[in-house]
Amino acid sequence: KRKEANLAGDFFSAEDRRKLQYMQDKFLDLLAKFNYQSKDRSAIKISTEKYLPVIEVKLPNEKQKSYDIRFDSSGSDHIRCMWAYYLALLLTSQKLKGNHPGILMLDEPQQQSASTIDFHEFLKELSSHTESQTLVFASFQNSQKDFEEATSGLSFKRIDSYGKFIKKIIN
Repeated sequence: KRKEANLAGDFFSAEDRRKLQYMQDKFLDLLAKFNYQSKDRSAIKISTEKYLPVIEVKLPNEKQKSYDIRFDSSGSDHIRCMWAYYLALLLTSQKLKGNHPGILMLDEPQQQSASTIDFHEFLKELSSHTESQTLVFASFQNSQKDFEEATSGLSFKRIDSYGKFIKKIIN
């Protein structure tokens, strides 16, 4: 901690700042696209300390304070936030030559009852980025109607599971 305290206040290069700004802009655009509503997007930032989404507020003494966005988001908005964050990381890396492996694996990304319309927007966004690979494991609440609404008009390869994907091997 002592060594860290002696470091210069700003250790980001111009390229680091450009990447953080691009990621924040992309993240906020995606939040809007996915219908995030818990907080005004002007208060949302990507932390330069942990690189995670935070809410910034001004305290009565005029100092800025930030806290984890999870504490002020509904369950379904937290899921939207996760969609936007993971995708913003991927897109920032692709655009600005980062080291993201170019693959997203999402297990039941429609948790917490995010609307089918918003989930469709998320899947539509994923399907538009063909230079990366996305695997979405989803049950659509076991509803064919929900599946059709969420995937309508999208280009994707469907792999059905007839039972469990992972099973005990019996010799």
